[in-house]
Amino acid sequence: MTWLLHSLLFCCALLLQIPAQAASTEMPLSLEAILARSDAMPSPSPFAHPQALRAFYRACHYQPVWQAPAIEALLNSLDQLEADGLNPDNPRYHRTELRALLGKDTLTPNEELLLSDAFLAAAYDLFYGVAFASDANTVFYESGKKSLDLGKTLQTALEQDNITSTLAGLPPKHGYYQNLKKALQRYRAYAQETSWHHNPEDYADRNLVRERLLITGDYPSDCLQQQLRLDNPPSDWCWDANSAEKDAMLEPSIRRFQQRHGLLVDGIVGKRTRNALAQSAVELVERIELNLERWRWYRTLPERYLLVNIPDYTLTLMQDASPLNMKVVVGKQKRPTPLMEDQMAYLVLNPYWRIPKTILLEDVLPKLKSGNPYLQRNQISVFSSGDTKEQQPLNAESINWQAIDGNQILNYVFRQEPGEKNPLGRIKFIFPNSQDIYIHDTSEQHLFKNSTLMASSGCIRAENALQLATQLLAFENPEMDSVQLQEMIQSGEQQIIWLEHKVPVLVTYQTAWADDSGQLFLRPDIYELDDKLLSAIEKLEIRP
Repeated sequence: MTWLLHSLLFCCALLLQIPAQAASTEMPLSLEAILARSDAMPSPSPFAHPQALRAFYRACHYQPVWQAPAIEALLNSLDQLEADGLNPDNPRYHRTELRALLGKDTLTPNEELLLSDAFLAAAYDLFYGVAFASDANTVFYESGKKSLDLGKTLQTALEQDNITSTLAGLPPKHGYYQNLKKALQRYRAYAQETSWHHNPEDYADRNLVRERLLITGDYPSDCLQQQLRLDNPPSDWCWDANSAEKDAMLEPSIRRFQQRHGLLVDGIVGKRTRNALAQSAVELVERIELNLERWRWYRTLPERYLLVNIPDYTLTLMQDASPLNMKVVVGKQKRPTPLMEDQMAYLVLNPYWRIPKTILLEDVLPKLKSGNPYLQRNQISVFSSGDTKEQQPLNAESINWQAIDGNQILNYVFRQEPGEKNPLGRIKFIFPNSQDIYIHDTSEQHLFKNSTLMASSGCIRAENALQLATQLLAFENPEMDSVQLQEMIQSGEQQIIWLEHKVPVLVTYQTAWADDSGQLFLRPDIYELDDKLLSAIEKLEIRP
């Protein structure tokens, strides 16, 4: 049965239940007239989703669909949006206007439309996110965007009398999202019921540090009475590690706090740690809400997936029962790693490295113009861009690089041979995409010793590419192990291994996440995307 026919039957059933006054012939005409008038207005529509609203009522032949129980359920659901980090007072939900409808026997045409529009807005924001269609959403959806039929969702919710459960079922159900919701509830309680000092310099006082850590659970409350005290603690907190006077539980608590905030874990309350201690609960609530919003931009996580969190410099392969975790190097601020949703299709052993356009223009060409023997030293071959099979290498020394400009250099392909100097290392993991981004091994393992791992030109360097490849291939062939893979690599030949089961890849940007208990973890906003997202959401909350 088509949706249109189903909609007609649904609306007819509703008409039998609506009082005669509400089901008068004036209502359909008025509904159609209001929608037509709003469509013709030069200013923005008073409705959040006018197109979906018109499609829904056109399918219903402009019949009214709302009754008292559904209205009450919708208002209750709008009140609950706060639990998902959404603002129930956002004008797109019309909550102020709709509260006045409780207890009314009949609805005006405009009130009928506001009810449906409020549902559509809440459904959209819970499923996609408020800023999904804004410039703040920089995710590249290489496998297509997720979709929701808003009109059909409203029809089903009314037809089955389950407004509440329908809306509650739209946000992500995975642990990353649900744990953040726990943290949101926890930090909202801190903001309302608890206060801590917001001046970083106050945390030169060890007792204030202890009180602050006690609030967020970093300091064990049952040890509070067991601690030694210093009458005059040093202001720089640089105690000798063997000092008998040192608080036995305070330093581990400081370390725990530092680890949660992505700080240097040294047990010393320095400038950055003091700033983190002073950050208000209100600010942290805002950070949690922004990261809940980002999770709504992605599809629901399958059982098997690979996830990169850019600000945490981590990669997680979720496969079978236990995850594989490792560090990654991501793009520099001027060449950031793009957010992405894609599927890994194949691996390349002993890959060539074809130097990307940006690196050619900004790094390689200046070296060639200066006479730097960069090509010879790094085993880089040059081909004409017309030599698509790269079978006829050119004599690079015969080319006058001084005369080559930024456009002309694109007539050449620069290919580095496999080997120890190849920046891709020995393995490349391909999820075909428009940005030419991939995960790869690296010949620069020393980079993983740094505290900040922004060093690439956008691609993602994996700390243990061999282990990652072994686990991916073992899923396809249980007999595959690292020894076999090493033997294939040591042959020196480039080999492509296609995956029978493609792996969903999510390149994400989580500056806040939580564990199962709702304990919050934070990372610096290295690409300054939080402020951009906050600004976009604030603009969308302004009524036209």
